[in-house]
Amino acid sequence: MSSIQRIATVYKKDVYWVLGNFKLLGIMLMPILFIIFFSQTGKGALFSFIMVFINAFIGIFSTSYLIIEEKNKGTLLSLLTTPLKSFELLLAKFFFNLTLCLLISLLAIVVNSRLDLLVSPYALINLALYAGLTCFVGCVVGMFFKNEQEMSIVAPILMFFFIFGDIVAKTASGSAYFPFFPDYHITQVIKNPMSLDANYMPHTFFNLLYFLIALVSATLYTQFYFSNNRETRVSKTLIGMIGFFTLALMVSALINKDESRQRLDPQGRVSQRFVSKYWSGRFEFDGNLWEMQKILDTTARSVFVMHPSKQVQQNKSGRPEGIEMSIALRPAEKEESTKLKRYQLFRKDPRRELLSYETIQHKTHEFQKFIYFHEEKLIILLESFCSEQLLQISLDVESKGLTSLQTYWMHLQNLLDNQHFTCSRN
Repeated sequence: MSSIQRIATVYKKDVYWVLGNFKLLGIMLMPILFIIFFSQTGKGALFSFIMVFINAFIGIFSTSYLIIEEKNKGTLLSLLTTPLKSFELLLAKFFFNLTLCLLISLLAIVVNSRLDLLVSPYALINLALYAGLTCFVGCVVGMFFKNEQEMSIVAPILMFFFIFGDIVAKTASGSAYFPFFPDYHITQVIKNPMSLDANYMPHTFFNLLYFLIALVSATLYTQFYFSNNRETRVSKTLIGMIGFFTLALMVSALINKDESRQRLDPQGRVSQRFVSKYWSGRFEFDGNLWEMQKILDTTARSVFVMHPSKQVQQNKSGRPEGIEMSIALRPAEKEESTKLKRYQLFRKDPRRELLSYETIQHKTHEFQKFIYFHEEKLIILLESFCSEQLLQISLDVESKGLTSLQTYWMHLQNLLDNQHFTCSRN
């Protein structure tokens, strides 16, 4: 029997075993009640939370419970008396629970009328990576703990980390930007799966990174669990878990480190340079009011996000509530390669409520100015083409904090006035 056949056999065995175990089946289908209860809310943030919650619950809690049930029944170790290898057992458990995650995620998408996720390859890939991450973590938890009582203490803590990690970290650190937790990146993709001005590469990179670390960790621990050294499981596993989180945080910090940021004068002026395929230049801003994060900076794509500084957040002065500015450079797609096509896309997008549109001239460059509502945010977007590369300067503000439109425009115009950029079509 081939490796694929052995994996398929265990997969089928799990299906029949769960269908015959009503307690386990009830736990695995519990997220359906959560979906029904919170469905049709029309709130983008709540839908993102639903998707994160159901995948974390099934991947971590249900997967670990399935494995512990098999350990209690004695069927887990008996499988290893067959030609089945430890990594084949891991993959069978992984694929079974991944299937369940994706099926219930599909139900949530349909119930909440978010079919746009199903036609976005990036969204589907990121959903699969996040679900796979939680399933591998659940496999490790299930094999590590001896019984249901031990697992029921730690599994909820891990679920909390995967569901609320980003929110807690932002609150504790006082930072508006804290991209070190898996829930942040999958949430960003769910919020804007089809937005032409969204940049998926950083979020996909982090989701892939966490998935690969979980895959390696689960593979190594599964081999260790079925070896003859299980009595040292505590020390070995603690080292593995510490290594997992340390590596993830180190890579996150390295990716988001901005070494080119520099002070220009005692007043705290900051300058950031950028060079892409067609655009080059720099922008300046007041470092006492704004904190800048370089999300991505390559010849094809660049993304810089600016949030209010910690001092401004605490004082709540000098800026509107919930404001965020960003500068992005990216290739223009065929369907948006001209100003007219770009305008038509905005008009046809049912998720964008376009309030106004005009063409403005700034120095030597012409910009399209869009003002629209999207996902409970007011967005002012300035765009300028250079060959097939698009420069985007935007300001987002939460609808609940709306004050004067002129105030927001002054913030964006101040950033625009302090930019020095050149378009080269060579």
